[in-house]
Amino acid sequence: MAFRVAGKRITMETARNVFRTLVHTGSIHKTSRVLGISRNTIRKQLKLLDSAGVSIEEASLLDYTQLNELLNPIKESEPTEKWLAMEQMLPGLLKDLGHKHVTKQLLWEEYRLTHSDGYGYTQFCKHLGEYASTKVVVARFNHETGELLEVDFAGDRLCTVYPLSGERIPREVLVCTLAYSKYCYVEALESARQEDFIAGMVCAFAFFGRVPKLVKFDNMRVAVTKPDRYSPDFTLLLQQLAEHYQTTCTTARVGKPRDKPNAEASVNWAYTRIYARMRKSSYATVKELNADIWKYLDEFLGREFQRRT
Repeated sequence: MAFRVAGKRITMETARNVFRTLVHTGSIHKTSRVLGISRNTIRKQLKLLDSAGVSIEEASLLDYTQLNELLNPIKESEPTEKWLAMEQMLPGLLKDLGHKHVTKQLLWEEYRLTHSDGYGYTQFCKHLGEYASTKVVVARFNHETGELLEVDFAGDRLCTVYPLSGERIPREVLVCTLAYSKYCYVEALESARQEDFIAGMVCAFAFFGRVPKLVKFDNMRVAVTKPDRYSPDFTLLLQQLAEHYQTTCTTARVGKPRDKPNAEASVNWAYTRIYARMRKSSYATVKELNADIWKYLDEFLGREFQRRT
């Protein structure tokens, strides 16, 4: 299977390598240099992704059949019964996509259960993406080194266990991520009290070895007393922390996870790279809990990049 760019045949294996490399480099120029493929060829592939409403990360996980369908779309000249049925479902599908843990792959599988002769995965994503683009506007920002630190609590908490009673005590997990490098820090806290949260922030600054110009928080109660899009009120302890370290605090908009995408991504990395590896262990204290968190965090941060130093 292959598709043509400027008269040249590009195999699905090469195409998937392009998407996987783009995920790691985040740059067309670097990907072109690593794989020896022209930037125009890469831009052509990205244009096809954009028109199909599929992200680079999603494309890098597709098998060759799905990728071939994505890069060699079937052109439809006029509306069909298949499209008319799909058109009626789009508002509900977009609403479902906004729910936690719901993916396009899941929605497509549910769609095919009731429409066995319906669209394939790529065309399904294309129509859903085109519909979403008319409803949602997303801004993308480029960050400078050391400019922004995004802070959030992981949605799933880790637990310590009292050895005698077996009682499980949930512990909040603090996740801090530098927006430019995606370098992150993870720590389980004794509690969600302000003093433990502020101590965690101090540990994060010490871990990074620097203080960013700007720190963006989710609207967590230990940080924000009054959420506001333009002028939020922060707790006194957090204001003192910012003054001491000469940094500025800001917040994400309520219910807008895309305002802190790097922290959200780090939380997901923590689930798969840290939580999953601790699932069979039991911890009596937060100190023991953090010892394993930091061991697995160091392993995760120490991984070599693919196809570059």
